[in-house]
Formats: sequence, structure tokens, C-alpha cells
Amino acid sequence: MRDNIVKPELLIAPGIVEGEIEDAPSRKYTAKWTIPQYTAEEKERIVDSLSSDAFLYGRWLTGAMTEQDRKAAGAAEDGWQSSCNCGRNQPCRHAVSILFRLREQAKIKPWTWLDVRGFSLEDASQAVHQRRRTMIRTHSEPPEYESELPLRIGQETPAASPIAPHAEDPPFWNRDVAFAEWLETIYTRSRKGESPS
Repeated sequence: MRDNIVKPELLIAPGIVEGEIEDAPSRKYTAKWTIPQYTAEEKERIVDSLSSDAFLYGRWLTGAMTEQDRKAAGAAEDGWQSSCNCGRNQPCRHAVSILFRLREQAKIKPWTWLDVRGFSLEDASQAVHQRRRTMIRTHSEPPEYESELPLRIGQETPAASPIAPHAEDPPFWNRDVAFAEWLETIYTRSRKGESPS
């Protein structure tokens, strides 16, 4: 005779986890957990956390989150209330069996912990991606000075740029001879051991 078998069908929805327990072929009980929902502020805090830590978000999505990750999201079982038509003190063994079954399913699909608190993966992902777009726009302002960017050939440095203030032209730019000729003189004198000046 089987004892305390949880049928595969669990009702998992925001605010409720319910299942049927078969104590014996003639005895079946329905146990249920009522789960408090996240407030708007709690959802916002989770979105902040997932948006700022890509590794944390990845662990939740891939099922590799740690117990600490689960606690950080407030996905503990605090405040959960059980009930069962067996009439025993709560939580009864039927309710505990339902909770165990939920934990087993959550190992395969970790987001279940947030689903039952009223925060679906779809809603959370949308909020996280929106927050990241906002963060990128906020941190992608153009450089403070355009002169930080490489200048194209022939482009003049902005005169008002505090990074590269206008300086006096070196003396050789103002000579009447071409720059190549000026260098040729220095090269020839150096080869002969003379002072280039």
C-alpha cells in the first residue's frame, strides 16, 4: 500500500500551490499553500539587483542560483500559510509533501520561486531589459571633450578645447623652406659630424 504519494499534478499559480495527496486508495486529501505576493517595491528591488548583476540574472535563468541568490530575491517561504482538508494542525504532513514537491520542481525551473510570489519570468525579463537600456543610455553620454576622439587628417582641433589648447607653432613651420628641405640640412650636417644648429 502506498503512503503519502503526491500526484504529479500540482496547481502552481501566483499566490497558491495546491496538490492532492493519496494516503491510501480510499483516502485523498487536498493540501494548499497560500503565498504572499511581492509588493511593487519588492519587485523594483529585485529588478535593480538583476539589472546590475548579469551573473546573478544568469544564475536565475539557467537554474544555477544559490541559496543566497534565492534569499536575496526574497524567495523564502516566510509568510506562507498551509491548509488541508485532513483537519490536522498545520502544516500537516500533506502540506509538507506539497511543499517538497514544489521544491523539486523549482530545482528544474528555479523561476517558480518568483512565479508563486507574483513575479513572472516574462514580466521580470521585460523590466530588467528596460532597466538595462536606461542604464546604457545614462552611461553612454558623449565624451566631455570632442578632442578626446581621434582627429581625422586635416581636421582642426577645436580652438576652445581645454584638452589641447592652441600652442605656438614650432619655429620650422614658419620657415621659408619646405619641411623636407629643412630636415635634409640637418641630416647632411649630422652625417658630416657637424652640429645641426
